[in-house]
Amino acid sequence: MRIINFISLSLFLFSSCATIIHKKQYDVFVHSNQENSKIIYNDTIYDLPDTISLKRSKNNLNITFLGDSIIRDYTIKPALTDAFLIYNLIWNYAAPVAYIIDLQTPKRFYYGHKLFFDTNDTSLVIIPEYRKSFENYFYTPHPTKRNQFNLFISFPHINSFHLKPHGEEPKINTGFWGISLGLEYFYRANKYININANRVSDFYVPIPASPSIEGTYEAMNSTYISVSDNFKFNRFTIGYGLCTAYNLWEVRDGTYMDIDQKPFENIAQSNYSLGAVLNIYQRILDELYLGVIYRPTFLDINNHDRLTYEHLISVSLGWKIRLHE
Repeated sequence: MRIINFISLSLFLFSSCATIIHKKQYDVFVHSNQENSKIIYNDTIYDLPDTISLKRSKNNLNITFLGDSIIRDYTIKPALTDAFLIYNLIWNYAAPVAYIIDLQTPKRFYYGHKLFFDTNDTSLVIIPEYRKSFENYFYTPHPTKRNQFNLFISFPHINSFHLKPHGEEPKINTGFWGISLGLEYFYRANKYININANRVSDFYVPIPASPSIEGTYEAMNSTYISVSDNFKFNRFTIGYGLCTAYNLWEVRDGTYMDIDQKPFENIAQSNYSLGAVLNIYQRILDELYLGVIYRPTFLDINNHDRLTYEHLISVSLGWKIRLHE
């Protein structure tokens, strides 16, 4: 029984959303603004309005429209389904193979749920509304100019630490809160230099609060300065550069101490390190950005230039304020 359950669970985890949800063919309602019109699809004539069955494909769909003294050959563009764009994006964290499966199937495409032939529109290309929204979101230009300066205020709210204090086992924890202030200079219309000062922590409460902690606990924080070269395309920016960081690991005691008790002496280790920084941001609103920062360090200059790997991964939300152009 356990083997059967295991196989069933494995098949479920490694199955993809589009493969499970969608069939190879689906029904589409077709109509027009002209009465007594028809379409020809796959050598079959349909009187409009009508519901026809279309086969999912990544290729364009060709349909001939017949109206009063009008014969037009239309091209319908395919679009990715919401199941592929949204559900798999979420499910990918649990079963990344599912996304690979969906990339191999035409079930991830469709031509819209309704097709409307407007004889007053001279365009012979029909694009599903979902694809229009998708393309408008990702490909609408957000122009920047050479010699433009931006102030970038961000909050690296989720921070995952991997620190290696001298003489200790690796310390790993994920927590919240941070602040960052940066200055951007565009030396080209789509490339800019960013100088950033950051302070992040692994505080365990994601909302503003002052909780009490009993007993000893570990805490980590990092302060670092980075300089990066960044490339901007559509809604995305990708940057790479160098950083210098001050990493701190502590063991604290949150227990209330009586006057007769011996106070706990905090254990703390810190280092100054040199490393790199990689980041990717997406513009989710006009000047609002959501991004991920990967900041590895390799050289511990506190301890005789000790080579050691540490890293910080942050999820950050930020605003850009144009200062000068």
